[in-house]
Amino acid sequence: MTRSATLKMTRHAILIAVLIFTRAATAHAAPPYSDFFTAANPPHLSVTTFTASIAAASKYTATHEGFELEQTLTPYVGLVSRISAYQGYQGDGWDWPGIGHGSRPRNFGVLLGGLDLLPFQGTALKILGGSDVGDSDRARIEGDFSSWL
Repeated sequence: MTRSATLKMTRHAILIAVLIFTRAATAHAAPPYSDFFTAANPPHLSVTTFTASIAAASKYTATHEGFELEQTLTPYVGLVSRISAYQGYQGDGWDWPGIGHGSRPRNFGVLLGGLDLLPFQGTALKILGGSDVGDSDRARIEGDFSSWL
């Protein structure tokens, strides 16, 4: 066999291998979001607890804690509800940003519900709405964005 014939056969073998691997890689690929309205299988219910605090010198301090429930509906959409409790401290040395200037701590809860949108793997956008209860009684809209890099 001549060198040119060997090169020609090698090129054909590489081309055939590339075609086989390309076909195998795309054989099971579906168009993006083709299962947008398909129910999540298996459905997933999760609970997340959280706590945090913030302080600004001796002017203002607040703590909050709560939990969040998430239920998947489809691979891209889920329901989310969040219940939080807040404590704001003011008085001697504390400058409370809320209404009223008494020296007692302010306590209120936040009740939120909404959608958890998952546009692609590792990224979530939560859109929530609800209201405060207790020492605060305001309507609230929140959005949370998270993503893995």
